[in-house]
Amino acid sequence: MKPTIDKNKLTYPVTEVFTNYLAQDGYTYYNIPDYQRGYKWTTKNVEELLDDIKTFSNSLDTHVDRDKFYCLQNITICTSKDIEGNKIYNVVDGQQRLTTLTVLLSYLGKSDLVKNKIKYSIREATHRFITEQIITRQIWQSTPEIKHKDQYYLYAVAQKIQEWFHPKDAQGNRFARFSDEEHNKYVDIILNRVHLIVNQLQADEEQIFANLNGAKVNLDGADLLRAVMMTHSAKEKFGNHASQTQINEFRVRMGLEIDEMSRWWGQKDVISFFGQMIPSGTAKEAKLHEFDTKAFPINILYILLYEINKNAESIFSFNFFEYGLDKDENRGNDNWELYIELRKLHLEMQDWFGDKHIYHYLGYLFFRHKHRTQFSDIYASWKKADSKQGFKTMLKDKIVSCITYKYQNNDKDDNQLSKEELCNAIYKNMINTRNDWYHNDNELFDCLILQDIITTIKNESKSLGYLPVDYFTRNEEDKEHIGCQTPNENDRKNKDKWIACINAIKSQYPEIDEKAAETMSKMLTNDSVSDEQQEKLIKGLNKYGLNSIGNMALLDLHVNRSYGNSSFSNKRLEIIKNYYQGRFIRHHTLKVFIKAGCNDPDNLERWTFEDIRRNAEHIAETLITWALTTEEMPKQEMNKISELIKSWSNQ
Repeated sequence: MKPTIDKNKLTYPVTEVFTNYLAQDGYTYYNIPDYQRGYKWTTKNVEELLDDIKTFSNSLDTHVDRDKFYCLQNITICTSKDIEGNKIYNVVDGQQRLTTLTVLLSYLGKSDLVKNKIKYSIREATHRFITEQIITRQIWQSTPEIKHKDQYYLYAVAQKIQEWFHPKDAQGNRFARFSDEEHNKYVDIILNRVHLIVNQLQADEEQIFANLNGAKVNLDGADLLRAVMMTHSAKEKFGNHASQTQINEFRVRMGLEIDEMSRWWGQKDVISFFGQMIPSGTAKEAKLHEFDTKAFPINILYILLYEINKNAESIFSFNFFEYGLDKDENRGNDNWELYIELRKLHLEMQDWFGDKHIYHYLGYLFFRHKHRTQFSDIYASWKKADSKQGFKTMLKDKIVSCITYKYQNNDKDDNQLSKEELCNAIYKNMINTRNDWYHNDNELFDCLILQDIITTIKNESKSLGYLPVDYFTRNEEDKEHIGCQTPNENDRKNKDKWIACINAIKSQYPEIDEKAAETMSKMLTNDSVSDEQQEKLIKGLNKYGLNSIGNMALLDLHVNRSYGNSSFSNKRLEIIKNYYQGRFIRHHTLKVFIKAGCNDPDNLERWTFEDIRRNAEHIAETLITWALTTEEMPKQEMNKISELIKSWSNQ
């Protein structure tokens, strides 16, 4: 009777791969074409495989887990004929797995299953070695003569398989690792519960091989998880109450849903935004275990799902998801639960990305303070919050905690400052124009970038939409003095540069004391300015707010370098020109240089100490008002916050 097999399935057990899959349409063997690399599996590879199958075997409940299997990834095949006209399958990808299975099954006494089922088309020596040494099991009786690299790897793997099943005792005598019953169960698992995803393609096989192997890419984790979920989830959802037609129709719908998810996760901003939430350690594990987030961005979703379900011993890999997720202590529906959890997380991430407040708060936290922000903690807060507004408030509090970190009593268990006290501390630091923000990059960038976020979320009209992902942090951006600045690092020892700086500040800031300027000039007695003199000069100039946050802005390096240490009016013209030319100019930076709110035309071209003071106060009030208020806060409470801030400025 002619064997039959459903070739519309996604996976096939090892037994079927070597028997019915070949025989049904008259194919005789799997051929390893001449463009394939040689056999390269190591003893570590085969040991990990055997250990994984044992772990899978130990986890099975034979009464509940009848449909579960261990997925040995994929093989990709194309139809062909050999020189004698026999129908064969050329193996485009997966020859390492097929060859390893041939060695393993031969050792387990299943040589008849794999005999003449795999052939190396031009590596005659390799083919003879498999036929004469492995299929006959001679390799485990005596040491063969090794002439080629393929043979070396095959011999090493064969010895490791023997060592795994029959290790040696202290006297060098081999003993069985398993009882007869355990051994038979393990063999049955390999034959019937170890599955391969078989991709049979109708295309130019050498081009397929180049695509698959040219960049040394195996089937990605996203493909494997898709296959496993689609295979198991439908059966678990319907149980024994659905026909094969219903199950197949459901798989089609599931495939379309996963495709739709993949399209959303493939958007550039989505990739950048959520990719930043992946811990560096997990990112390395994902890359190691072939979950490529660049080629398959939906892997970001799988990684985030892992982050909220892992435990202390977990490692991110296909194995973590292979048997689904047990969320209800019912082991019979874990793959269906995995899909439900995946879809739920996807919808939640869409919700986060589409909410103006949540998007900007999370972007700020993960791009500016990733070292203090864990996705699993954020997600736990999301689940714990009694409302979306409650979640937003939690995120805001998290941001306040990050930007006031240096003011907190981090080494003390008691006497912790309240949120209000922390806001008071940073407020006073901002409005004190003598404080040096120029040499405090992290805090300066944090506070100025936050100004843009606050402006954006307060703007309910569409005129100011979402900040692009790269607004949260830019590598090619630097701090810049709004008014005149001290000489740059390379010119700090140059006497003439300092004299020019002092003269420029005298002309720009009428408030500067003439005697103070003369005192600073007298310091410059030598041609080279010492470090001590530099420190005194900077300290003296800081009295006039030179390095105050009120005199600081963030600028794209290309814009910054285009005018150097120019006057305020020249900088202003240059920034306005760059803005209209589409250059990257932050909202806060633009507002400062156009002097938004200034009604005196004569004052638009100058940047005075009074401007520095007002700008510092505006930055501080904007930040603290945002930090201490909520959207639902009554107007009376808002007024109290305003009065509180005024009282701080008078202290």
